[in-house]
Amino acid sequence: MIKKIFSKLWLNREARLFDSHLYILKGFLGVLIGYVLFETHSFIGRDMISLLFGMMLALEPVNTTGIKSGLTQIKASLVGGICTALIVGIFGINFITVPIAMALTMYVSLLIDWKSILPVAMFTSIYMTQVIQYTTAGDPSMLITLQLRFLSLGAGVLIAIVLNYLFSLIFYKSMIRKRIVFLLEQTSSLMERYIMHMKSHDIVQLKILKREMPLIFGDINYVFGHITDLRSEKKKRKDVKVFSRVILEVRDLNHYHLALVMRSLEEKEPEIVDEMVIIKKEVDRVANLLDKKEAFDEANICGLIKHEAVYKMCGSLSKIYNHLLQLENH
Repeated sequence: MIKKIFSKLWLNREARLFDSHLYILKGFLGVLIGYVLFETHSFIGRDMISLLFGMMLALEPVNTTGIKSGLTQIKASLVGGICTALIVGIFGINFITVPIAMALTMYVSLLIDWKSILPVAMFTSIYMTQVIQYTTAGDPSMLITLQLRFLSLGAGVLIAIVLNYLFSLIFYKSMIRKRIVFLLEQTSSLMERYIMHMKSHDIVQLKILKREMPLIFGDINYVFGHITDLRSEKKKRKDVKVFSRVILEVRDLNHYHLALVMRSLEEKEPEIVDEMVIIKKEVDRVANLLDKKEAFDEANICGLIKHEAVYKMCGSLSKIYNHLLQLENH
């Protein structure tokens, strides 16, 4: 019973591969540093919410990604702050100016970048009408309120950038390995479903698999985005370049698999299942070797593959092996 309870509290496989424990530690250190440095600050200490929340949003596995996130927050805050300051500064705060300021903020945000800056811009608009700062004469001041927002947010983003840099400096290599292991395990899981549905001749489940398979490309693009940012920081590191090539081959591998699933809905080729079992075992082997950081020795399985669609997957696996062998010889 106790073991079962502890298993529920333990982070799942995906969370561990994405270094969630490091993210929690980074969040703890960030909040600790923020409180120690700024809670008693005469001005920034008035707005610890912006500091801590902005810092948490800027915590990323890669420093460059964190800088981009921080700049996006600043841009969004600038939009929300200026739009709200213009409306409220001229017409005051009342039941009509507050929603007008929000509507203007949303409109300008959508014009600039509807994908990323809208939530933070809306938060800043609300902030400007609810955390109003006053002059020494006791008059409400949009300028001082905006200054407080930006100084607090800037302090939080700066803390995040420093932590992102230190953590990525120490853990970047294991971070990339774990994320590639995650992508390979997801790939293997999709292959397992394909094999199972083909063996049971379950066309309905095969169609569901076809609809769900493109989701893995979102995960691949997410991981590849972090590696791209890491490459910009570590231009002279060959291992980062090699890992990025591995991820691209994993993407190709899944493209070939998706094409095979679509083909299997049209043509029944039972012998393909046996070949896919070979491919899946090899994907599992690569993931296991990467996870345990063991030496790579390529298995020559392509000679066992006859179907062109499956052979292309084998080709991607061979390229993955070649790239990873480069790291061992480097």
